[in-house]
Amino acid sequence: TSCTNNGDTSRCMRKPQLPSCNELAAQSAISHDEKDNSDNTFSRDFSPAFQSEFEQLMHWRRDVRRFQKDKPVDEEVLNRALSSAFHSAPSVGLSEPWRIVRVESEAAKEAVLQNFEGENDKALNGYDGDKKQKYASLKLSGMREAPVQLAIFCDDATIKGAGLGAQTMPEMRRYSVV
Repeated sequence: TSCTNNGDTSRCMRKPQLPSCNELAAQSAISHDEKDNSDNTFSRDFSPAFQSEFEQLMHWRRDVRRFQKDKPVDEEVLNRALSSAFHSAPSVGLSEPWRIVRVESEAAKEAVLQNFEGENDKALNGYDGDKKQKYASLKLSGMREAPVQLAIFCDDATIKGAGLGAQTMPEMRRYSVV
């Protein structure tokens, strides 16, 4: 079990035993030496230490829904994180269709929260018995406590990118944003 909750491990999930990065590389049918890599675009050597740290990061990734509302968010850190995440994220046809809006007014925050609560109630009503009780016990929102709220939207009409993928399957832009 990979977490502790004041000694209660009943809500903790057991981590799956996944192969390490080195094991995956060893299982690869094509080695670096066999690849046509004349332009050096597919070659990247990662140290064993980096591979290990990256693997641990993937195992420990969690959605955060508990915040310290009174602790301010460093704007430089926020901007760097957003820039890194969105400039590195893949998108259909390199369209980068995401649009980021910072929700600041209390009225807008309340409207977003009401929208979430209404949709969450609908989802809850889709369950019965133990599943309904389990769903109701989940903390699915941290909107009341979050010191910064961002809304991410898809711009279906973006002209950015080459249109690859989106011409035949326009919904792919939305999948790029999720």
